[in-house]
Amino acid sequence: MKSAERTKASSILNAAATMSTDSDDLERLRLLLLGSDYIGLLALKNQLQDVNLYTARVASVLAEAIQMRSHSDNAITQALAPNMDKAVEHFINRDPQLVANALYPVMGPAIRKSIHETLTQTLETFNQLLEQSLSPRSIRWRFDAWRTGRKYSEVVLMKTLVYQVEQVFLIHRKTSLLLQHVVSEQAIAKDPDMVSSMLSAIQDFMADSFTNESSLNALRLGDLSVLIEQGPYVAIAAVVRGAPPAELRSLLIQTVETIHQRYDGLLKNYSGDSQPFSTTQPLLNQCLQAQRQTSQTQRKKPWLAYGLLGLLLAGLGYWAYSNYAEQQRLLAKQRLWEQTVAQWDAQPGVVILDSQPTEQGYQVKGLRDPLVADTAITLDDQVRTTFNPVFEWQPYVSAEPSLALQRAQQLLQPPAGVELNLEGSTLKVSGSADSAWITRLEQGWHYSLGLEGLDTSQLIRQDIETPLTQTINTIKNTVFLFERGKSELSELGSIQVPVLAENLKRLEQLAAEQQLSVQVTLMGNTDGSGAEDFNRQLGLARAQGLVDQLLNFGVSKALLVIAIAANTSPIATSEGQRSVTLKVDLQALDPQTSS
Repeated sequence: MKSAERTKASSILNAAATMSTDSDDLERLRLLLLGSDYIGLLALKNQLQDVNLYTARVASVLAEAIQMRSHSDNAITQALAPNMDKAVEHFINRDPQLVANALYPVMGPAIRKSIHETLTQTLETFNQLLEQSLSPRSIRWRFDAWRTGRKYSEVVLMKTLVYQVEQVFLIHRKTSLLLQHVVSEQAIAKDPDMVSSMLSAIQDFMADSFTNESSLNALRLGDLSVLIEQGPYVAIAAVVRGAPPAELRSLLIQTVETIHQRYDGLLKNYSGDSQPFSTTQPLLNQCLQAQRQTSQTQRKKPWLAYGLLGLLLAGLGYWAYSNYAEQQRLLAKQRLWEQTVAQWDAQPGVVILDSQPTEQGYQVKGLRDPLVADTAITLDDQVRTTFNPVFEWQPYVSAEPSLALQRAQQLLQPPAGVELNLEGSTLKVSGSADSAWITRLEQGWHYSLGLEGLDTSQLIRQDIETPLTQTINTIKNTVFLFERGKSELSELGSIQVPVLAENLKRLEQLAAEQQLSVQVTLMGNTDGSGAEDFNRQLGLARAQGLVDQLLNFGVSKALLVIAIAANTSPIATSEGQRSVTLKVDLQALDPQTSS
């Protein structure tokens, strides 16, 4: 004991000695007078001023302080709630992936369970609606609703409901004020404060009329029952429709006990503010229970819902199959049309430019060589009935080898004994012919498009006639054909004009060399189908058109004479009747004229 006092005195003297004599005299005096108490005060002051020491001291008692305060009231919860909200929000914004990983083991099963329960409840609700709408029982219920004047939903509720807690009141016993009130979605609630006051008044009436210890725990109002459970500070009143089970009263008792346990401080110091009791709603909502009529053995399978769902799925399947079949049919039709157009386009002398569907069928636009016959574009019955194509052709000259040979046949008109063949783009001529036709061949073969060479190595020349005779025969054998009612030269006729012009110039030269005058008459022929005046004008127009073409190629105008034939041409064919033929007249020159 003396040792401790000596140690304490020594510490006081040491502390006094460390102080400066000028500035700390007062402090030294306090230390000598107060002794150890002053040392304790200085230590406490240093502890408050030192942040680390103060923080460590507070941290040692922080958990116990929070626990002690949370038992008294919920002020600590209300104070920490904003900071906790901000902390959680900051944590989620800073690292959402970490939050997702932490919640994954919990959220996955919870979501699956929620989806399963939702689907099950939806299917059962759908089945209930079907049964209540289509079954004979629902028809009977509708008749009861019409007979009694009630709503159909009320009748269904009465027929199918075992019990349902429609409203729950939490009432302060001493003041009879309503602390909290919850109501189910199907119930129709009146003014809760008024109902609470009436229940308290009835309770007071029972206590005044009988004994103070008696308490009202149930009321019966037609289909409604009011179950009341009393506690030291609050009472719970549950409005129930139907016959409530015994488990419901046990739930009310447990709820009253839980409220007294959690809100003991608030209930003891209740001053009329009901706001702090808003957090009791989850407890009261647990009391809003209901039970409907079920089968005695097991839950009834929703076969009607399954049946309609099966019909719906079957309808969707049939629609999907029909849609798929229609798509396949349209694809097959499109492929058939594309193949048909490709076959047409592959024909020599035919070029398909465009094909578009119309309301009546398909419209096809393209180019076609005049030498291509109409029968080249074949239409079978399936294509005609399916697509009903309409063609719009533009003429053009094709360089296809087969058409080039055909065009050469029409242009050159080889005599008997002469054969024309095509090897690549070279025209090979074999056989025997007179010099006039050979000359015509040599002058006119290149007018056939698609020919690039001429091979006459196997052609034998027959010089029977003189050059003048050959030229006259060649001119006489030249015929220009026309379409019905038209005076314009055909494509083949336009090709013949240059050859005829060369032969006419040669004829004029040969005749001059032999002192002969020559005159070529162009006779316009028509068939007998038109009026006489029209045919006469048409024949003159045909001949005049050919004369104009020959003049453009340098033929002398004095050499040509225009005439018109009778309505019926000596040529037997109808095409020959619509033509221009040539006649050559030779006369000896008058010596005076020649001089």
